Amino acid sequence: MQAYRQAQSDSSHPRQKPLVSLLSAKQNQAAGFGPVVHPDLGIKIYDPGDPGPDEGCSELDVNEETQFAAGCMDSGDAFDLYSCTCDSSSGGGGGGGEDGNPPPDVTIVAWVNGSAITLPGGANIVLQGVLQNANAAEIAACAVEVSDWVTGNRGAVITYTDQQYASAWLLKNSANSPPPDPISPSALLAGADYRLFNDNTLGTVVGSTADPCKTGNVTGWGISLAGDYSRYDGNIGISPSGQIYQVNEGQVGLADQAVNLTLNGRSTPWIWSVIEFDIWGDFTGNLHAMFPTYSVYVDNNLVAVYPQSAASDFIAQGGSYQLVPSQIP
Repeated sequence: MQAYRQAQSDSSHPRQKPLVSLLSAKQNQAAGFGPVVHPDLGIKIYDPGDPGPDEGCSELDVNEETQFAAGCMDSGDAFDLYSCTCDSSSGGGGGGGEDGNPPPDVTIVAWVNGSAITLPGGANIVLQGVLQNANAAEIAACAVEVSDWVTGNRGAVITYTDQQYASAWLLKNSANSPPPDPISPSALLAGADYRLFNDNTLGTVVGSTADPCKTGNVTGWGISLAGDYSRYDGNIGISPSGQIYQVNEGQVGLADQAVNLTLNGRSTPWIWSVIEFDIWGDFTGNLHAMFPTYSVYVDNNLVAVYPQSAASDFIAQGGSYQLVPSQIP
């Protein structure tokens, strides 16, 4: 019988600090605050304005700029993007530029699109009968069946088709509402109707999964099941290509992971999104997993939606399907 560990509450993993220090360099310099310090990398950096075509770091590629910036760490100085040197002054440095505009607010929301999930045909009648949630009797029977799966008992799941049906049903009945356009990032965050929330101002959150039986009586589940945070969630760094990134990564909660092991005989794949900026604070793109659906917002407005792959293809990836920061190009 599959051992089951009680999922911890969301409060056990506070929202990760956002990617603001490096990206607010222009805004801080314009306000006269001097250099800022990245909380993880320890690099003090400011940008006194965009240099001209023959000035500053314009002849260096992003890797060389990054190496220069990292070299300033030893002396405790700031990296001056205008003169391309380390500078020990506390002011804005040599350029006196007028830019001062903060980077855009980028939000990436991962959500399960229930309408994109089709239940496969051919599952046995008993399984189809217990996976219902329209009335009190159905809800009670559903909770008993899914609780069996949490504890390692396959119950009414007999064939491979049953297995596929059960997995699809669980996702379809714990799906999220499509996020609106435009959004209020803080309101969306508070609403908690997502699988992942990644924002360069508000930070990163791994969302919960609703009880598909709609009862709150599934073993270890409650009304919702807290997501499982990856060790890389909230990771902020500079990629080999010089992109400044923020990782948001997690899995479904522990009870849901136990269900997946019972039904599919494999560990649960991870989901993730990555916000990327260049060293000037311009949004350059995002990375995301094959599942679920990802909506990307810039300054609260929807700019892209990346549809989810088939749930069966995603589940087949297993627990080795994960983004490690060193894989970010």
